[in-house]
Amino acid sequence: MLINIIRLLRPKQWTKNLVVFAAIIFSGELLNIDILVKTIIGFFIFCGISSSVYILNDIIDIDKDRAHHKKRFRPIASGKVSIPLATIIFIGLFSISLTGSLLLNKYFCGVIITYFIVNMFYIFLLKHIVIIDVLTISIGFFLRAVGGSVLFSTMVSNYLIICTILLALFLALNKRRSEILLTVNNELITRTILESYSVDMIDKMLSVVTSAILFSYLLFAMDPAHPTIFVFTTVFVIYGLFRYIYIADKTDLAESPEYALLHDKPLLINVILWVVVSYVMLYVKI
Repeated sequence: MLINIIRLLRPKQWTKNLVVFAAIIFSGELLNIDILVKTIIGFFIFCGISSSVYILNDIIDIDKDRAHHKKRFRPIASGKVSIPLATIIFIGLFSISLTGSLLLNKYFCGVIITYFIVNMFYIFLLKHIVIIDVLTISIGFFLRAVGGSVLFSTMVSNYLIICTILLALFLALNKRRSEILLTVNNELITRTILESYSVDMIDKMLSVVTSAILFSYLLFAMDPAHPTIFVFTTVFVIYGLFRYIYIADKTDLAESPEYALLHDKPLLINVILWVVVSYVMLYVKI
């Protein structure tokens, strides 16, 4: 039962909440213990609130999940976790996350509440509206970045925030693309919104978004506040985007971005190298 409850929380998707650390990393405050502790707590609060959203979504979409080739194995859809128990866990996580965020920072609490409200709109309405559905997902990443910045009253670079939003949009569009291809192969539509998309249309959107990501990151990397050599980290971004496009085209891993990150070794190594190189360039005086 414990394993199924843990699966219900979708811990693999907590990697999305690492965006909270963007503010402390790129502001040069990573070694400030007080701020670091607050950011770590903020990360876990975001994990709690996002898991509560996942649980609520699984309860609402139980019938659709049972018809999905992979989602039917989720704890609620498979019947391994009952709806009453899932509801209790949802209420508990939501209450703890909200209380913790309020104790941490009132502005951070505001971000958490906004994140939850946006996701409620997504679950009940926005996920059924073409284009708006993927844009809403990107807003969630924007709120994570803002949440990390309000913890110590500093703002992440506008270019980095734009890049974060666009990257989330890039992942969401690739997810829709993979879902469409799987739907065609299985001849089973598990998301009504997929009928409003086509692979060709998404490919056109991705060409625009990919170019915008590279341009916004390049502007961020060229910020005078960064060392001149920091611009070379763009190489990792280019490879990461191209590798993900390759994954989306050759496999079905893009249907689950967090799974793709953890299971595609070249992509994971690239992300780790980007983190290490960025840290050295920003924090180690050579």
